[in-house]
Amino acid sequence: MGALYQNMFQGWCFTNNLSHHPNGRIVIAWNPNSFDVDIKGGTSQYIHCELKPKIGDFFALTVVYVVNDSKGREQLWKDLVQLSKGLNLPWIVGGDFNSVLNIKEWLEYRGNANEMIPFQNCITDCGLEDIKFNGNFFTWNNKQEGKDRVYAKLDRFLANHKWLDKYTTDEVTFFPEGEFDHSPDLLSIYSNMQNGKKPFRYFNFWKNLDGFIDTVNKNWNEDSWYSYVLSCFPLEAAQNWFKSVEQRRQGKYGDLGSNQNGRWIDDEEGAIKAFLEFYHNLLGSCGTTRTRVHKRIVQEGPMVTQRQSNWLLQDYTKEEVKDALQSIPDDKAQGPDGFSSAFFKDTWEITGSELTVAVLSFLNSRRLLKEINATTMTLIPKSICPESVNDYRPIACCNVIYKITSKMICKRLREVLTGIISKNQSGFFKGRQIAHNIMIFQDMVQGYNRRSAKSTCLFKIDLQKAYDTLD
Repeated sequence: MGALYQNMFQGWCFTNNLSHHPNGRIVIAWNPNSFDVDIKGGTSQYIHCELKPKIGDFFALTVVYVVNDSKGREQLWKDLVQLSKGLNLPWIVGGDFNSVLNIKEWLEYRGNANEMIPFQNCITDCGLEDIKFNGNFFTWNNKQEGKDRVYAKLDRFLANHKWLDKYTTDEVTFFPEGEFDHSPDLLSIYSNMQNGKKPFRYFNFWKNLDGFIDTVNKNWNEDSWYSYVLSCFPLEAAQNWFKSVEQRRQGKYGDLGSNQNGRWIDDEEGAIKAFLEFYHNLLGSCGTTRTRVHKRIVQEGPMVTQRQSNWLLQDYTKEEVKDALQSIPDDKAQGPDGFSSAFFKDTWEITGSELTVAVLSFLNSRRLLKEINATTMTLIPKSICPESVNDYRPIACCNVIYKITSKMICKRLREVLTGIISKNQSGFFKGRQIAHNIMIFQDMVQGYNRRSAKSTCLFKIDLQKAYDTLD
């Protein structure tokens, strides 16, 4: 190690835990021109220190290399809990924990699930959680061949709330392990991104604040609904809570990296371009020719009767509007206007009449304002560690008025669709299960290997292309 110190880290400072273990299991190196480091203590399984960047504030760092037996790990869990008590600094804990938090962090898990519980309790007692990460999900493998190969997430970076609130753009990258059994990891803190003005969001707990109903009643009839928002913001409790939630949300999902054509993208403009190109290619272009559906073929199947048509075209009522609103869960994501269904339920006596007029105006006149038709597109990670654009699922967040309108239309259509949709269409239909088609398919293929069976073949359709593209 001496040659490594001299050749690769000239002028750097080093410390280790040789005093606690004959092999010195942990080494910490730092550039004194960048950090002032104060070593606070350590054992054979960790080194704890406080760091002061030349430009920045103090924070605490604990580097761990946990032993590979459950009894030895229990001592470290106790030490970490003890360190967390009275610690009033941003704190990160990183290294090889030699343990997982849940079974999903093992591939082909062969251990005792009860051994995870002490680690989980330690994380809870210390107030720690994972820092956002990318790259390899499984950070260790045993380098065995075939079925003997085992993968696990043993390495991680954890942080307390003071760290997560202060460094909202931090991210850990786990690189390929190469010839080693563990993945090298790198903690990066990016400069704060300017995401523009924060949108308004209604929080359900606001209804419990003093003067809530009076404030809504006073401001609802103003020119802008957002006058209500401005009047609520002086409430210090709501203000601080809202700021904290926005910072944490932005830190977790605000930095969208993507892997386009094998090239990693970590800048804002590149990520936006990658997502636009992906969905442009997925949705396709406008078709120039289409095969027309013959009216005669449609008429040979079940059709809507005149009685059903008259019922579908009846004017909608105020009662249907209220029933549709009550059917929307309170915790559903808000649309561009920031109001949830809970807001209109909590203030129905004040806002109900205008909401009803807005919904019925569209349904009975068939004219929809573009402000109501606006939608916020949100990208939700499909996996814990997304690596490409395809690993994000787009979700459309609509305004409450749009949701109510859709539910009222769907409720009427539901009464008619049962008689006009073929019974073999089992998916995406209330009261039918797609598993029924799977069971029918299993019965059909049972006789395929019989010598007396007729010549038969099966076609596997690319369902992703069929459902995700327009052409």
